Amino acid sequence: MRETVLLLDQPAAGAIADAAEFLSRQGLQITHQTAYSVAFATPGGGGPARQETPELGAGQIAAVPVQLRPQWCRIWVTVNGSGAVARAAEAYVAAHQERSEAVATAVRELERGIYDEARWPAYEATLRTTLQGQGLDPAALEARLAAFKKRWLALGRKAAGSAEAG
Repeated sequence: MRETVLLLDQPAAGAIADAAEFLSRQGLQITHQTAYSVAFATPGGGGPARQETPELGAGQIAAVPVQLRPQWCRIWVTVNGSGAVARAAEAYVAAHQERSEAVATAVRELERGIYDEARWPAYEATLRTTLQGQGLDPAALEARLAAFKKRWLALGRKAAGSAEAG
């Protein structure tokens, strides 16, 4: 199985509709489609009546909105197999790669400051209120806050590192 992640500057539903159209033009069968994903396969699937060996494979393109810019989306192109399905997935990725790289740079910039250590106190205050509403005892509350802070700081280091790499 192969998976590629792209970022597109369009809403998830529009990206999926465009992907379904692209796959259909490639001669693939759309086996399932929602606003956030499209599954595809080689037409016919090659049942027992077929004489030749079919090109096996199936794939899915799924999209989710980018949290900080919901009118953009992250796309996962997943393919299992080879032949027409794999070629179509590769063509889809190639057609969107340059655009994806530009959007990825913009998303990294958006995400870079989110996990800044200076923002932790405000986030902690909101989180503390939420956790207190769950009736946690003080020790459990502090343990959860410590775990969240550790994760927050790790995400901040990761975001800063990816922004520097980009």
